[in-house]
Amino acid sequence: MAGGAAVLALAARQARIARERAIDAIRDPEGIEWSGFIDVRGTRQWLLIRGRRRSNELVLFLHGGPGSPVTGLAGTRYQGALEERFVVVHWEQRGAGKSYRAGLSEPLTLETYVADALAVTDQLRNAFGKEKIFLVGHSHGGLLGAHLVARFPERYHAFLAVGPLVDATRQEQLSAAYVRDFYAERGETHAVARLDRLGAPPYADPFRAVMAERWLLARTPGFSGPGWPLRRATSELLTCPYYRLRDLVNYYRGSRRSLRQHLTSDYWSLDLKATHTEFAVPVFILVGANDQNTPTSLAREYFQRLRAPRKELVIVDGAGHMVFFEAPARFNHEVIRLFSGLATAS
Repeated sequence: MAGGAAVLALAARQARIARERAIDAIRDPEGIEWSGFIDVRGTRQWLLIRGRRRSNELVLFLHGGPGSPVTGLAGTRYQGALEERFVVVHWEQRGAGKSYRAGLSEPLTLETYVADALAVTDQLRNAFGKEKIFLVGHSHGGLLGAHLVARFPERYHAFLAVGPLVDATRQEQLSAAYVRDFYAERGETHAVARLDRLGAPPYADPFRAVMAERWLLARTPGFSGPGWPLRRATSELLTCPYYRLRDLVNYYRGSRRSLRQHLTSDYWSLDLKATHTEFAVPVFILVGANDQNTPTSLAREYFQRLRAPRKELVIVDGAGHMVFFEAPARFNHEVIRLFSGLATAS
């Protein structure tokens, strides 16, 4: 019986994937829909490129985690409006998702991600004949993007940080306090006790403690609100049309391995407010009002210190950390509005 149920589940998954791929297919001869591996500094890393007009400006999406791709954004459901106006590139970074094996060749450091991102940027610029591209970075991708545009502004029209990692120490302190209050108000003493056993950030064992705290956070509105509940997130990952079953296993392995290498004692020194406040390109920040993973209050503080040719802070009411899934229409609208005209002006 169990074997039969598994076969039926796999068949249902394949049928759903086939339907979604058919719905999302870009058939316009002027468009582009391409996925595959490219060479990135001697490793094979995976890209998905979609757009209704190949000649449109490029947007490179830097996912967060590190190690947590959001390739499920691609397609009409979540980023259809962006694909009409831009060529959108999802890059599964070294050690993450379909690029999992690329992460086995060297340590996963911020400098490694920066070098990889620069290599991907240059390959895209050359392939599409663009002097500059747009950059969007989510969570840890926001940290990565800030480093990238600060060092190489000549390659980018503008940068949008979505729920960025701003200040690691304060982030964990605020997030842990929110989680404790959330469960204490509900009388869930086991959750409170589990959190209390971790101690206070900065933790001696960052990986173990942050993973435990985020497990609790993921079940609150501070991670993802009613627009994209956890059960839906899980279901959509399991049926992502670009993943085989082996890719799903590597997604989990890559996420844990990437985080383990990221969450070390060096993690606590990350603070964009102290290191990256001067930019030569427009910089925008977009956050969910309820985000307690990378708390909105830190994004506000960071925005006040930013100096850039143009800057704007956008706060999306009712959304948490996964704002592009929770409020896709608002997210797409803001990206288009913020980036509009910047390619011709630069």
